[in-house]
Amino acid sequence: MDIDFGTYHHSTTVESEKLRSIIYKKFHEAFNYIPISRDSKINILDVGSGLGFTIKIAADFYINANITGIDNFSGSLVDSSLSKSLKNLVTLGITDRCTIIEADIFDYTGIFDLVISNLVFHNMGDRRFNAYRKIYNYIPEYFITGDLFFHNDGNAVQYELSRMADLFKPVCTINVPEISSNYKILVLKRL
Repeated sequence: MDIDFGTYHHSTTVESEKLRSIIYKKFHEAFNYIPISRDSKINILDVGSGLGFTIKIAADFYINANITGIDNFSGSLVDSSLSKSLKNLVTLGITDRCTIIEADIFDYTGIFDLVISNLVFHNMGDRRFNAYRKIYNYIPEYFITGDLFFHNDGNAVQYELSRMADLFKPVCTINVPEISSNYKILVLKRL
């Protein structure tokens, strides 16, 4: 059985695989910026988990982590569904420590050590700032988000960080020009 992580909108299957290869490496780089050991037994939440790609990234890096993915399956992946996500977890052999739940971030609750997300929040518009507050309530020590950042004055990351300055402080920003000058991975620490 093949793993199908889907196709990003405005992309082809081949382009999506290339993007995922880059994102995989860059998220592992981001994980190295936080002081959580790779063999720690931590709880991770993947917001907007889609077909499980970021769950795989986290599961490969944090070998003893329990990972919960939530998604409402209305985002940026073509033909994304809970059943396809679950099939991917089975094929990856990680169902013993990873689950996917069909849920919206605004309706879900839990406590986690780390929250991750990839290409989710730019789809929310200004609602993303409420979503960041929701993530803060999950009490994660760290929050890592890879996303497209846009703002009228050209300093999109600074704008984003200023809007969550009472929640998280930046640890680092990883530029990923191979994807887009607007795509960054932010590593944030809870205040």
